[in-house]
Amino acid sequence: MPVFFAWFCKKDFFTYLVAYSSHYEGKLKLPWPSKFFLLSQKAKKIYARDSLTADDLTLQLKKKVCFLGNPFMDKFFPRNEELNKDEFSIGLFPGSRFPEILDNFVLILEVLEALSDLRYFQKIQFNFAIVNALSSSKIKEIFQKRGWLKIENLKDNNLLKFQYKFLEVNIYWNNFDKILLKSRCCISMAGTAAEQAIGLGKPVIQIEGKGPQFTKTFAEAQRRLLGKYVFCASNFKDKNDQINQTIKLIIKIIYLIQLNKKFMISCNENAKKRLGENKACLKMVDDMNIVIKND
Repeated sequence: MPVFFAWFCKKDFFTYLVAYSSHYEGKLKLPWPSKFFLLSQKAKKIYARDSLTADDLTLQLKKKVCFLGNPFMDKFFPRNEELNKDEFSIGLFPGSRFPEILDNFVLILEVLEALSDLRYFQKIQFNFAIVNALSSSKIKEIFQKRGWLKIENLKDNNLLKFQYKFLEVNIYWNNFDKILLKSRCCISMAGTAAEQAIGLGKPVIQIEGKGPQFTKTFAEAQRRLLGKYVFCASNFKDKNDQINQTIKLIIKIIYLIQLNKKFMISCNENAKKRLGENKACLKMVDDMNIVIKND
């Protein structure tokens, strides 16, 4: 790992522990020999991915560990004002790994089909964020087999629209950032997408999948990492029960977003604790420069 090479070459180094969090187990167990390198005098500053981890490692290492935010969130904050409060949009994130994305995509569709009889959802925008691994021809094939109707769209070549009873969905390729920013909440079977949603104070509804990545175990670990605003139907008898419980969660979250101001305030407070605030990269660079100048 990079810290080993820096230590081996007797060079000073800074570390950002993006992959490790004390939220997983309550106390971070660093893999050997990471602790040895981090205790080295060559380790000038350590940055954690959340406040709990920073406090935990400060005690463990007996040296200051800082939480200044996460650079992978920085690109979203300057554009977060794009959210339109007059419309209710839900982002649909089936992941990015092929062929797992196929199973995830279909499972999310099954949830949407089960709630399509409810006229209320006619008012809501459902936007899929799809990667190139899932082609438009495959998407069309899936929808056709499941009895969805294609809606003609002449304005945007990067968009497919389909309808099932009262419900419409939009399919976008390589447009994740825009979809996330305009979403009020998300239905997710993905890793980083859920982190970034929580980091923007948007509640996430998980659907546990078959994997190999987004399994029941992965989803449970993600809830520990990101906190109580990741909601999941985790105790279900069969797929139908899972779908029905997930629909109840979707309705509950929409209700809380629209009618409970304290809920969204709490979501934003959680976001700051778990992922941090804007300009994390600049804060880290400025902090490093101070250390270098004072060394």
